[in-house]
Amino acid sequence: MSDFPDMVRMLENVLDRAENPNPDNYKASYKNCSHCARKPNCPTLQNLTSGSLTVQNPELSLPEAPLESSSPEQLSQWMDLSYLMESQAKMIKSYVMSQRLHNGVNIPGYELGHRKGNRKIVDAPKLVEVAKAFGLSDADVVECSRLYLTKLERAVRDVAPSKDIAHELPADYEPEKLISYGADGRLSIDPDIAGLTKAQRAKLFTFVASDALAEGDETPVLKRLK
Repeated sequence: MSDFPDMVRMLENVLDRAENPNPDNYKASYKNCSHCARKPNCPTLQNLTSGSLTVQNPELSLPEAPLESSSPEQLSQWMDLSYLMESQAKMIKSYVMSQRLHNGVNIPGYELGHRKGNRKIVDAPKLVEVAKAFGLSDADVVECSRLYLTKLERAVRDVAPSKDIAHELPADYEPEKLISYGADGRLSIDPDIAGLTKAQRAKLFTFVASDALAEGDETPVLKRLK
């Protein structure tokens, strides 16, 4: 354990910087600042608009050119700043609201209001029954409901029994044979589905539901390279 003293000194140094921060030692960058919880009170970021970061922190500085005439490299800087300022804005709002609610601080120019949240359904079968009594079909009810595919897939997967309860399926079984449709067109699942693992259940669910699914439209996004 010859490295132990060095590890202790490194830890003490980290704790000392945390307890006695010195803005002159701040190394502002997208990587360092993106997940920092102290952005609302950070003097380095507060001085950003003055241009003082340009020399001290070349990794995080205001682009010299305005947005409309920026180079691709400067547009990258604008993107970094936009993400940082967006998260900083959320933290500021959260902090100010906490001061207003918990410490009774009166914020000049702002008044405390309340907005009702979305109503919650506590008896889904009853609500469906009422909707159908007003003339809606099952398809209409589903169309008006919020179905989250990822949550459905997770729920279907997690219904799988534990390995010590599930029976073994033949190694050459075909998942497609576990589903069938009756004369009325109603879907039924073979009881052998109890032997499927979570991954197998999820795969079978996607296979059976494929006719009800479609690929989503692609939305262009800019992701920062790590």
